[in-house]
Amino acid sequence: MTTIPEDEAVRPFIEDANFAYVESTGLRSRQEDYCLFQLYSRAFGPRLLAVLADGMGGHAGGAEASRMGVESFVSNFDSRTKSLPIAEVFTAVVEQVNSAIASAQADHPEFADMGCTLVGLYLHGRQYQWVSVGDSPLFLYRGGVLRRINADHSMAPVIAEAVEQGKLSLEEAQDHPSKNALRSAVMGRPIELIDLSGQKVLEEGDVLILASDGVLTLTLSEMEDVLVESPRHARIQAERLLAAVLAKEKPRQDNTTIMVIAPGACLFSPEMVAKYPVVEISAPDEGEAAPLAKRPRGRGQLMAALLVAVALPLLLVSIWLVMNGRVSFDHIRDWIDGERSSVVPLNTGSAVRVHIKVPEAIVPQGTGATTPAPSDPFPVPAQPAPERSKPL
Repeated sequence: MTTIPEDEAVRPFIEDANFAYVESTGLRSRQEDYCLFQLYSRAFGPRLLAVLADGMGGHAGGAEASRMGVESFVSNFDSRTKSLPIAEVFTAVVEQVNSAIASAQADHPEFADMGCTLVGLYLHGRQYQWVSVGDSPLFLYRGGVLRRINADHSMAPVIAEAVEQGKLSLEEAQDHPSKNALRSAVMGRPIELIDLSGQKVLEEGDVLILASDGVLTLTLSEMEDVLVESPRHARIQAERLLAAVLAKEKPRQDNTTIMVIAPGACLFSPEMVAKYPVVEISAPDEGEAAPLAKRPRGRGQLMAALLVAVALPLLLVSIWLVMNGRVSFDHIRDWIDGERSSVVPLNTGSAVRVHIKVPEAIVPQGTGATTPAPSDPFPVPAQPAPERSKPL
């Protein structure tokens, strides 16, 4: 069974601060990306599932494939046998998604060419694993350096290897007709390549980013520059990355979806809001970029003011009582310990779904207390990472 440090076991994932998504249609006529976060009960430690798909197969087919891929992934993940290792769950889930695509193709001949890329990421405390098919990237930002950690199943790595071996020139590689072709995707047929990770561990300050290939309008260096200048807050980082993509004004900019996960990131405070205002995002005039609503922040400022108004008088009274000998510091400490012991943790055992397409779910926040937990329904046993599929 996975062991979660006590401080991690009571730290929830908070929407906006710890996980957020943004999307844009770019200069395309339709959005064919689809993504979803699923947040589970914190009874077994904070657990989060993030899934993203980039559809293909014509306008209607691509949009339907990505939606079906993500929703089938999540529903099958939820229904897998709880005792299975996550790697086995991922493998079974991808096959189920592929079967769902095949059934849709059989029932709707107009969708015969539908398919999608797929990236699924599961976090349990600081441990994480992923599965991916296709070219949608998964990035790890650590210590100011951004790198892609999942395999690229497009022809790009094969062409780059040919350049390194002297089989192609840089000019030939840049103009290669197959540079954007996929070697593997979820198309309702046998899947050629699947990237399945072993168990990984996040370090303090790490950020994970799932995206569709529209984000590759930016280089890794350009993405790093954005992240370095942004606070560790998922929504701010996601919005600024998308703003940087659209600012490039690339002709025929593809759909772009960016999911950011920043465990341990700080919540909004009035000071952070003042220092890092929300970035207004707009697409070039030619497209139909999906608008991003600017979320109101006044409620947080009001709560901060109320907390100060309540806490300050209590502090002044406590100081007066100590200075006048009415009470000792030991009494105050004993009183605080007594109050702390009366806190009841929120361990309902129920799943809380956060469907980011309709962000109406309320994410439960921990109380800071712990109780003995039953066995974990999603154990992540230690296991070696399998070798990634070799390029053709």
